[in-house]
Amino acid sequence: PAILSENTHTKSERNMTQLRHPIQFHSVTPEHYADVLRQQLEQTQQVIENVTADSMSTYETVCGTLDEALSELQNIFHIGQHLEGIVGGPDWRATMSKLRPAVTHLLTSVPLNAKLHQKLKQVETNNATLPPLQRRHLELTLDTFQQGGALLDPKDQETLREVELR
Repeated sequence: PAILSENTHTKSERNMTQLRHPIQFHSVTPEHYADVLRQQLEQTQQVIENVTADSMSTYETVCGTLDEALSELQNIFHIGQHLEGIVGGPDWRATMSKLRPAVTHLLTSVPLNAKLHQKLKQVETNNATLPPLQRRHLELTLDTFQQGGALLDPKDQETLREVELR
């Protein structure tokens, strides 16, 4: 998904995969932004499913792929938060109010994804020779999963999901 740098593109051309800079914030409508964010939510979910289904468990195929997808989602969501704050108005507030739960749900479900956590543990086991920066990143990612509830039993994970969505 893309937020366009020009307003001369057709709707189909707006559905690109990268942000273009500089973003012309004045030309982004709540409807267009909602389409872009929904597409990114779907793409991010698909990446998570692909990572968990992949037989490879390397730093690049798990951590790199996951980080890229989550970063793109967060960047697009932050653009919407920025527009809501700067442009304001009932249309932006309504759009963000509708989209925020879906983003929150996806982001809070990542550390609770048992298959994804297992993939990270496999990376930890299989990649003892990672460079220090990648090793530290993997450690921090596993810590984030633990803090996000990865080690809780399923009943407690469900309670955590409910609390985080309130």
